[in-house]
Amino acid sequence: MLEAGHRRYPSMPDLTENFLRIAIERQQLDRALRSIDPPAGKVACERLIAQPLDWSTHVSLVVYLLRAGHWDFANARIDEIIRACDSTAENWRLSDILLKLRRKSDADRIYDKLSSRAAKNADDALYAALSLERLQAPEKAAARLEAELAKYPHVAYLREHFLRICFASGQVEKLAAFVEGEAGYPEAIEALFDRVSDFSQQFKLIEYYLKQGHTSIIRRKLCRDQCDGGYDSGVLWNIAHQMDLKGFADVAREVFQIVVDRPRRTSQDAYFAASSALRLPDLGLCLTILEDGLTENSSAAELRRLYLQISASGHEYRRYLKFMNSLSPEDGHDIHSVADFYRAAVSNQAPETFVINYRDIQGQCPPAIFSGLKSDVLSVLRTAPPPSAKARLLAFFTRYLDLEEEFAAPLAEMLSTQVEQMGGTRIDQRVIEMLLRLTPPMIAAESGRSERRNREFIEACRSVVLRPVELNEPIKDMSNNWTPWQFLFCSGVPQTYGQAMEAFERAAVKTWPRLNFTAEHIGDRDPQTRSGRRVRIGFVVHAAMPMMSGLLSGFDPAIFETVFLHPGKSGESRAAKNWISRAGRVVEYSDQDVYEAIDTIAAEKLDIIVSGPSVAAVFFPMMARLAHLQMVLLEPNWTDGFTNADFYVSWRPAEPTAPEEFYKTKVALLRHPPYYIERHKVGELSDEEKIDVRRRLLARGPSDRVYLCANTPPKIRPEMDGMFRRLLENDSNATIVFLRGEYPPAKTLKIRLQHALGELFDRVIFLPTLGQEDAHSLLLSADCCLDSFPLCGMSSSFDAAMVGVPIVTLPAAIPFGRWTASIYEYIGVSGLTAKSEEEYLQIARRLANDLTWRNELSCELKQKAARFIESAASVGEFAGFVTQAWARHRAGLAPADWIGDRWETRGPATKGPECRGADLNDPFAGRVLRVASSSDRTMPS
Repeated sequence: MLEAGHRRYPSMPDLTENFLRIAIERQQLDRALRSIDPPAGKVACERLIAQPLDWSTHVSLVVYLLRAGHWDFANARIDEIIRACDSTAENWRLSDILLKLRRKSDADRIYDKLSSRAAKNADDALYAALSLERLQAPEKAAARLEAELAKYPHVAYLREHFLRICFASGQVEKLAAFVEGEAGYPEAIEALFDRVSDFSQQFKLIEYYLKQGHTSIIRRKLCRDQCDGGYDSGVLWNIAHQMDLKGFADVAREVFQIVVDRPRRTSQDAYFAASSALRLPDLGLCLTILEDGLTENSSAAELRRLYLQISASGHEYRRYLKFMNSLSPEDGHDIHSVADFYRAAVSNQAPETFVINYRDIQGQCPPAIFSGLKSDVLSVLRTAPPPSAKARLLAFFTRYLDLEEEFAAPLAEMLSTQVEQMGGTRIDQRVIEMLLRLTPPMIAAESGRSERRNREFIEACRSVVLRPVELNEPIKDMSNNWTPWQFLFCSGVPQTYGQAMEAFERAAVKTWPRLNFTAEHIGDRDPQTRSGRRVRIGFVVHAAMPMMSGLLSGFDPAIFETVFLHPGKSGESRAAKNWISRAGRVVEYSDQDVYEAIDTIAAEKLDIIVSGPSVAAVFFPMMARLAHLQMVLLEPNWTDGFTNADFYVSWRPAEPTAPEEFYKTKVALLRHPPYYIERHKVGELSDEEKIDVRRRLLARGPSDRVYLCANTPPKIRPEMDGMFRRLLENDSNATIVFLRGEYPPAKTLKIRLQHALGELFDRVIFLPTLGQEDAHSLLLSADCCLDSFPLCGMSSSFDAAMVGVPIVTLPAAIPFGRWTASIYEYIGVSGLTAKSEEEYLQIARRLANDLTWRNELSCELKQKAARFIESAASVGEFAGFVTQAWARHRAGLAPADWIGDRWETRGPATKGPECRGADLNDPFAGRVLRVASSSDRTMPS
């Protein structure tokens, strides 16, 4: 009626005013805007505002004015509302309107007002906290809600917003502490899980409680949900996967086991159970679960695809074919040969299965069939280019496994071309290029190519330097598996290793410039002279690294502060527990982000770093200058030639007599092994038990002679192939056993030995990686243990001597070529070190055939190994060297070789001063710390 009256009598302000008022009150603002022309509407607003109105009507009038275009009038009313309005709800409604109009500064004025007021009720409390959240202060918002919940404990929406804000802003600790305060502990944790339904939020809780060490509660929670059916298999798998990524491997394994063990009612249950078995890892169980699932539902496409992919990855063609043929005819397949099998796998988005099993497939296919298969694989990849992550995987494995150039070359060209054609960035293109050119093979497929490949690696590094492309971060770009320093060292050409690492360092800092980093404290002189400050020595190694943590006891705690820094979670290994118990301080840093790792290590302000840089998360940070002195211990000298590598600490008898021919970095060659060999016992086996071990693991009886080479496959160089052949030829009962047969490069070794040994390869066994108990049982049950050549064992040789297992060895005059021989010399055991290949084979045959002699050697080894077990001499000498090196640095002298017990300068220069007379009780007294200038600390360009 008022609307009709306004239309009939538009000049009557009373009609317009009341129509506008009622329309606003009834929330019919659009109707008012359609019916009232702007000038009349403005007059009506002025009349209404002059009357007593509630704040809700005031805000609605502002909305009308804004939409009608009366901006100045609206702005004046907005200022008045912000100044005078005491209604929390209407203030909040106005702020929402202002945000929609992109007037954030005016909205923030409201939030400032609401957040600063004392709450008169629960609504006031809520909007005060929400205002703080919108002011980008989630910590203050959570704190405000936490305080208000003490006044209004039964108001559910306050608790819900408190939980939401804590989760969204990552304040899990505040959240957990609040809930624990509300209820009994540990029931409080389970109560909190019950209140949170969102999976991502539940996982944040799981992560928090794991970090707090409440693993038993989390296990109980997950097991309870398994029994109650709380999580489906996919969610549980994702929980386990995220735990694994976060470093909680032990708990992740338990959750994967839960998924495997729970009843499988659907195809999805079977899918995730199989995927969990694969992560345990148990390939056989994975395939069994998939077979059970397909027996129940043979048409389940996701199970058929996964069964094909996993079977192909494990080269289980015969098993796959047998099972698929057992299904009903209507569930048939088109696979009738190995070639068909891998064509299907590649077509089903698993091209890496062909690349990883290339050598095995080649051995099972006639040449013409294999040639056609290679063409088909390349054709599929050409038609359906793999995604970026899979393309990187193919590039890596093609070089890592040393595939033939007639396949590798066109694949490499295709991958390089596709990444460009598919719009890949310069980063994508450079990553593929580096994987193809800077990934040496882990195991050479044939002899005679190592020197050439090392030269090609160096040239490729120089090419990267000349055409630099800055990438993101080493591990994210290349993965943790990309460790070219390991591949190069195992190539058996140590004379060029340091040169290769120099070239690689230059390429790395051009590619990832943030590696060229110097910690701030390196230039800080004051802390070094301040009275009472101890020398901070950090051991930067993987937590599972053995043979080192006992060395910490040699450092006087009045002078040294020891810090153990490890990438990722420490785990539950004996070595990890020893590190944690022996170090003065323990620091975990990222094993997924090198730059985060560098920042964490730099923050410790270390004076000295002792590292074992075999893995990427230790190797790359050691390119930076993170301590005044940086040295490598235990491993081969992975960082040889690095700008910031000061010393490689090793054992003088085990190293070449002229270390300068092999090492660019200065060496410290000690008289005693610079390691701490933990004492451990391995139970004796009776003759019957040994026979049982051989039958169970090898299917060999007591009349067979078992020759075990327990070293890792990369150490089995082509130089040994002829020795293995002669051994098998001269002992018709001989079987040679290798370990880690599932290791991808072991496939290259198998094919190489097949070619080298011919029919004799039938007496070669590759076992998978064994558990500790089976590994020691096999070691004790073998007739003869063979050392590798020219790269020999080291930690494995110490262990074998300690438990009384004799190993025949042939020393080589290269780094890592005479460790086993040096151990025997050090403890005074003779008869096991050969001077030639022929003598090596003679000793091996005697060990295998002369039980009395072998037992005598076993007793002698166990008795004399006491010299290196938990050796105080080793502990003291290592600590003494570190102290001397620090004193030398404090005196302003550059690193030099430490041979035995004195400094030596390489080349024609005069010998450096000896530090034996220095005052080592106070290594800071009267000395000034030398801070390297930019000219001698900056990375090479």
